[in-house]
Amino acid sequence: MESSGTTSVDARSFDGKGDHSGGGFQFKAATGIHRVVRDRKKEKVMLSSGSMEDRWLIRELVESYNDAVMRFDGEAWASNWTEDAVWHLPGAGDVQGRATILTVWQGAMSAFGYVGFFASAGPIHVEGDTATGTWYQQEFLHGKDGSQRSVTGRYQDDYIKQDGRWYFKRRVYEVLNSETKD
Repeated sequence: MESSGTTSVDARSFDGKGDHSGGGFQFKAATGIHRVVRDRKKEKVMLSSGSMEDRWLIRELVESYNDAVMRFDGEAWASNWTEDAVWHLPGAGDVQGRATILTVWQGAMSAFGYVGFFASAGPIHVEGDTATGTWYQQEFLHGKDGSQRSVTGRYQDDYIKQDGRWYFKRRVYEVLNSETKD
């Protein structure tokens, strides 16, 4: 491990001919395996903040949500929302309350025979029992009518921790790209 303030990552694609520097990165040859050493002290951007445990639990919340989507499990999906949650959807605006959110979701999901739903995390910021987060979604939607659509979207989330568990308080969804297969 490198000294405090730096991180190392294996990078086997470099030429192995000594040290290379550039752009805040140092490439050091070491017994055939090259390491990318990044000086974190020079960086000012913090991707996420708050306790690692809470950020991990928020990731599990999103994974639970995505898993329920792929299994068409409305009960499991709805259990991730607070009773008074808000789900903001393009063209529909704010959908308020867990029961109403579930009804809207079930209506949308009834059109599909298969849904692939995958998330990549953006920043998560935790402050006590509240947090915010950004997630990028890849959706692969196969309609019961044979249609196919791929969607890339972004969720901007507000979370709340109740009785030791994180929930969605508000999710704002934005479509970044949508493509239909003929």
